[in-house]
Amino acid sequence: MTLAGADWDWRMKIYPSGLYARLNSGMSHPPELGLWRQFEVLEQAEMNARSRRAMEQGESGYIQEFRLRRDGAIMWIRESVAITRQASGSFWLVGVAIDITEQKRSQAARDEVVARLNKIGSQLPGMIFQFRQRPDGTSCFPYSSAGIQTIYRVTPAEVRED
Repeated sequence: MTLAGADWDWRMKIYPSGLYARLNSGMSHPPELGLWRQFEVLEQAEMNARSRRAMEQGESGYIQEFRLRRDGAIMWIRESVAITRQASGSFWLVGVAIDITEQKRSQAARDEVVARLNKIGSQLPGMIFQFRQRPDGTSCFPYSSAGIQTIYRVTPAEVRED
């Protein structure tokens, strides 16, 4: 990869993987053009800025998460990239990409349940909580509603782990 002013000169080599096969399914896309070009990359500008900044600042690499859209379907990818400077303005980038779509869906579902529980908890007198006693005898409240502040004068964050 070579940086020349605002331009990029990419010379790619993509090694087939399970993810590559799924992403390229039914497509006749030449690998030398890059894997992401066949998708609408929703965070493209941020990705380019992160990559360029890492190279210009001499960083050893970067990790990024982004969304790919094709035919209305969204897929989340986490990409870890190692950077080796070859010469002035020339870099060797090696990246590993994994599909994190299911993790993102699971997190969204968890966030929705927590938001619903928080909404219910805010309308009840007192508090809703989950209490956990550890094998060493210490305890914590992994979940407590905001009502804990009124009763015990501590925040949910303060008792989450202690």
